[in-house]
Amino acid sequence: MNMRSHLTHGRSNSSSLSRRPRRGPDERAPLKTSRRIRHKLSDQAGLLAAASATFADRGYHGASIRDIARQAGFSVGGVYQFFPSKDELYVAVLDEGWREFEAELRSALHVKGSLAQLSAITKIVVENCESRRGLWQIMTGDRVGFPAAIERRVLERLRSHMRHMRGLITGIIRRGVRERVFRGADVGLLTSAYGGIIRQSISDALVLGTPVPTADAVLGVFLNGAARPRSRQ
Repeated sequence: MNMRSHLTHGRSNSSSLSRRPRRGPDERAPLKTSRRIRHKLSDQAGLLAAASATFADRGYHGASIRDIARQAGFSVGGVYQFFPSKDELYVAVLDEGWREFEAELRSALHVKGSLAQLSAITKIVVENCESRRGLWQIMTGDRVGFPAAIERRVLERLRSHMRHMRGLITGIIRRGVRERVFRGADVGLLTSAYGGIIRQSISDALVLGTPVPTADAVLGVFLNGAARPRSRQ
């Protein structure tokens, strides 16, 4: 091999090594698919946010798919590409609201001690309800005049989410009994007592349009009861 052919051969090898192999159609497909999925999820999140705001403002009956589409910047047909009916969209908003709320509740379990955990959960519930009243109207099931089919579905969802929340509270109170923070009474009864206080406080605030009681006030009633301590004679 002469010098010229040797140099030419060397350049050819160097050039071929430095070039990156082109991706074939099959290799590029996953990237495009991943991008489409991200865009679709982003569009769906925006649609759910718009639907949540519209349902919260106008209620189930007052909100139309056209209203929601306008709020989201969608066409009416675009909304139906994600959800086949207003019922399905309403249930999706309900589920998403509870999913976000339950994620916040779980963060309260990171603090140490049952009393600190119960205090953190109470604060999350009160502040969340006060700042997102419209969503809480949906989450707590404003089912007046619903068609029977969706009323049944909403009720099933609410029961599932309520059971999950009750399970969190039960676990905290059970630990509190072991830690001797709470009296050694029936754990289920203590859970119901706490749930009744906070649930009724929120319900009254939503129905009457009054402020939600502070977390300290709600927790104080649960921990101390309504009666004054008896004076010793």
